[in-house]
Amino acid sequence: MKKIQVSFLLLIIVLSGCALNNPDSNDNKPCELCLYQLYIGADGNLRDPITTEKVMDESKYLDDIFSNFEAKKAQNPDLKVTVYIHGGLNTFEGATSRVGRIYKKILADGKYPLFVSWHSGAFTNYSDHLFLLRRGEKAEFLGPISFPFVLLEDALRSIARIPASTYNVLVGQNSVLKSIRTQEEEAADRALKELIELGFIIHRSQTGTGHTVGDWATVWNPVKLVTAPFIDGLGTGAWNSMLRRTDLVLRKDSGFEGVNEQQTETAVTKFFDQFSSRHSDESVIMIAHSMGTIIANNIVARYQHTIEFSDIVFMAAACRIKDLEFVVAPYLENNTNTRFYSLSLSPYR
Repeated sequence: MKKIQVSFLLLIIVLSGCALNNPDSNDNKPCELCLYQLYIGADGNLRDPITTEKVMDESKYLDDIFSNFEAKKAQNPDLKVTVYIHGGLNTFEGATSRVGRIYKKILADGKYPLFVSWHSGAFTNYSDHLFLLRRGEKAEFLGPISFPFVLLEDALRSIARIPASTYNVLVGQNSVLKSIRTQEEEAADRALKELIELGFIIHRSQTGTGHTVGDWATVWNPVKLVTAPFIDGLGTGAWNSMLRRTDLVLRKDSGFEGVNEQQTETAVTKFFDQFSSRHSDESVIMIAHSMGTIIANNIVARYQHTIEFSDIVFMAAACRIKDLEFVVAPYLENNTNTRFYSLSLSPYR
């Protein structure tokens, strides 16, 4: 596998935030962060990365991005749009500060960064599950009334899951000795061999075999033992809410309420629609982390015939293997020049 360029590494390494740049005092000039970030709120609306307020004129916001990209491309014809989509459990402040910290470094590396950010904080998603969402839809009247029952259900699920979650912490993920050859390890080796025969270059930092006694030391962490049942029971609702919000990155909340389709398009959808027409000869680098890969799959599926993705990078992907099978694999078959990178953790680490 070819070495991933510096711009890739910058996006992979930087996973935490710092201070934001101050917005420009000139109201007629877009703030600097607005030229490199599309922040989609919990309702699918575009949010200002400085004020968090809903952007009323999405067309101007996007025009400013395209104007900035085209001006910089005039100076550097090789400049390529590089889209980065973060995963779950990212706050507004963390996602936005990341942009302010590294976009200049990526520009200096010959890439135009566009950060697709979405409202994925843990507490806000669990709050939606508790007070707003019922059966996957908004229930603004029934939700607040029924939340005690939902909370009780989650609490009872956590209690009921104590044996299973404790087993997973102590045994389930740490039961394979290096001296034991498992069916899973055999299957993994066969899969890797097949990938190598297909032309993939596999990099493994160490062998994918079981544990030694020393590897078990951290599982006795009392914090993990105590919190595992609550994460197991309470996390289900937050996950479902976050999964719903991945859909809202490409389609506004109103899109599920019978509103005109054109009114349901998000700023992200509008950007890719305009990019496919304004820069049909340009390719895009797509980089996604964790749940961001679910969004990336949706983008690739929707624009597979109108936009060329020269590189697709998935980091610790949270999407299903079937999504790769039905979206990424066919795209790679039809676009043989596209390079696909999948960075994943060892199941034993």
